[in-house]
Amino acid sequence: MSNAHRGIIFMVPSSILFSLMAAMVRGVSVSSYTMVMARFSIGAIVCVTSFATGGDRPKWTAWPWLLGRCIIGGYAVVLLYWATQHVGLAKAQMLSYTYVVFAAVMAVPVLGERLRATQWMAGAAAMLGAVLICGVQNLTFSRADGVALLSGFCSGIAVICVTRSRATDTSTNIFWSQSLFGMAITAWPLATNWELPSGTDWLWPVSYTHLRAHETVLDLVCRLLLAKKNRTP
Repeated sequence: MSNAHRGIIFMVPSSILFSLMAAMVRGVSVSSYTMVMARFSIGAIVCVTSFATGGDRPKWTAWPWLLGRCIIGGYAVVLLYWATQHVGLAKAQMLSYTYVVFAAVMAVPVLGERLRATQWMAGAAAMLGAVLICGVQNLTFSRADGVALLSGFCSGIAVICVTRSRATDTSTNIFWSQSLFGMAITAWPLATNWELPSGTDWLWPVSYTHLRAHETVLDLVCRLLLAKKNRTP
C-alpha cells in the first residue's frame, strides 16, 4: 500500500473524530475557552511525546509565517468555538469552512497560484451560499454569524501560512507552535471567565481531550505519510 493511500486511510478516522469533537463543543455547558485550552494542551502533549520519542525534533525556521499561523490560527479556533456555542454546530461549521474560498483567493497573490474560471465561479457560488445561510435576504445578520465568518477568514490566512511554513518546517513543529501560542492566547480570557465545571460537566473536557489526542495523532500520521509520498520520486 502506498504512502498516499495510507495517508488517506488515516484521514478518515481523523475527520470522524474531529466531527465528534465539534459536536461536543456545541453540546457542553463548559466555557468555550476551557474547550479551546483543552484542545491546545492536548496538542502540545502529543507534540512533546513525538519529540521525546525521536519522531521529530523542535526546530522553527520560518518564524514570520509560523507566528502568523499561530496567532491568527489560534484566534480562528477561539472564534469558531464561540460561534458554535452561540449560533449552532451546523451553521457555524458551514460558515467557518468558507476558509477554503478565502485561502484559494489569497493563494493567488501570496503563493503565485492561478485559479481557473470555473474555480472562481465555484468560489463565488460558495460565498453566495454563505450569504444565504446568514439570512441576509431577510435583512438579518447576527453577531455570531459574523464571528463564524471571521473564523473562516482567519483560518484561510492560517492555511496560507502553513503552506509557506511547510517549505522549511515539519508538520509536527507547525502544530507545536500553534499549540503553544494557542494556550498563551487563551490563558487570559480563560482566567477572567473561569467557571469551575460541576458534576458531569467535567466529563465533557475529559472526553473532548481524549478524542483530541487520538485525532491529533491520526492527523499527524496522515500529514507525515502524505509528506513522505511527496518527497518520494
